[in-house]
Amino acid sequence: MPLLEKQNWKNLFEFHKQGEFLEANNFYPYYEIPIILKNQCLTENEILDLIGKIESRITFIIGKAGSGKSLLIRRLVFLLASKFISESIISDGYGANEEKIVEEDDYIIHDIGEELETLPKTAIPIFLSLRCDFPEINDFQKDLESHLSNILNLKTDEEIPKLEGFFSIPGTKWILFLDGFDELHNIEDRGPKLYSWIKRLPKNVTAVITTRPGISLGEPGVILNLNSIQDREQILNLLNLKLNYAISDVNGEIRDTYHDIMSNYLEWLKNDSDEIMPLFGNFRAIDGFVDYILGKMPWVISEEDIDNVIVDGPYFKWQHPKGKSSKILPVYSSEIDFVSSDGFDLVPLKNEQIDQTDNQPILEGPMIRSIVKFIRKENLKRHPAGILLNKDEKARNELQKLAWYVDWSANFYNRDWIQTEKFIDEESIDWNENLGFLVCNPREKINFIYKYFQLYCAAEYACNYSKGQLHSKDHPDYSQVVKLHNQLMQDDGYEPILS
Repeated sequence: MPLLEKQNWKNLFEFHKQGEFLEANNFYPYYEIPIILKNQCLTENEILDLIGKIESRITFIIGKAGSGKSLLIRRLVFLLASKFISESIISDGYGANEEKIVEEDDYIIHDIGEELETLPKTAIPIFLSLRCDFPEINDFQKDLESHLSNILNLKTDEEIPKLEGFFSIPGTKWILFLDGFDELHNIEDRGPKLYSWIKRLPKNVTAVITTRPGISLGEPGVILNLNSIQDREQILNLLNLKLNYAISDVNGEIRDTYHDIMSNYLEWLKNDSDEIMPLFGNFRAIDGFVDYILGKMPWVISEEDIDNVIVDGPYFKWQHPKGKSSKILPVYSSEIDFVSSDGFDLVPLKNEQIDQTDNQPILEGPMIRSIVKFIRKENLKRHPAGILLNKDEKARNELQKLAWYVDWSANFYNRDWIQTEKFIDEESIDWNENLGFLVCNPREKINFIYKYFQLYCAAEYACNYSKGQLHSKDHPDYSQVVKLHNQLMQDDGYEPILS
């Protein structure tokens, strides 16, 4: 059994108040995700109270891709860690009570809960992402033991304590926060093993687990369902917050330029974006939109690296001197002596260069394309490098093919029929559903997340495979597809060819 001091406990709680947990806390209030338990909407603090009181020791947070599961669970971890204060620790270490009875030179312990070590009065959070691979459950447990020992800052020259040693500390209550149960590698084999392991944990240990719908949960405990948000004002407030956060280090005139560009896009979203707004029910799409706008900002590079600069329209692109890579560089500061993580100075653009970035037309097609690429890229980050790239590309191509060939007016498409017609196979259906691009409810009825997104996918297919010849010219949605198609062609450097 490990003997923990006050500083060890502080390390654990402070760890869960920094980084990704702090960021989730900063942004979460602006999401206001509807959290539903038996038709009752709960707040985050009500969820924590519920976890501490329920007899079931497993709570599942279930939501579709991009519904905010990972954000919520990190926010819960932050809130729980914030309940800890150093004064709440009782005792000062092993054998530290003032009244001690000596017998044969040993202390007699009257209350092990007070005598054995320092204890926090609040429940103890341990967060772990399940987007990992472990051959056996023992490997998972060893990783968790090592993770916990590192956070507690235990001495490395000693053997890492076993997990049961931590959990058996008298008077403690532990909450495991496990994010991404559905993203376990080889979930068919490891999912049941992990679930069984959790069920065998001591009674003073509970678990909060995020997962997507449709995953077999064995004998589930309490289930909390997340609903997507569709409130335009809430989305705009969140976008404004994230954009300002992204340029928080920018100073001087360039900051005013950034604000002008941001305001232009936010004003457009507020008044002229009915077609794209439903996409933001997926929170990853919100981050993708922020990424897209930042890509429209003016970019700079120092004179020292001018030989490695490639002019790309109003922007600059930095080419690695050895030709290994190229990347676009943002301005984070107007100070000349600011050094980026890449090791070169960043300086502001000249006014005439900045002027080129103002009042650019806002095109929905390239915007949606950028957001979709961002969502796919973020999804691939959750898996072993490169292992699923081909699957993602296949799913993208088949999604576009499906959008092109089916009736645009249909409310849904039969799963068996679209596979029989070879538009899309089962693997690609599941992949796109996990990304939030397809909706399967019930399972045999499939549709795109909303109509305009389907028309965008059809326009992409026309760019890639149909050489500009769009079908169904008499269809009422034809003009929308033509508009998106021409925008995408223009974004690819080709002249619009349809009207």
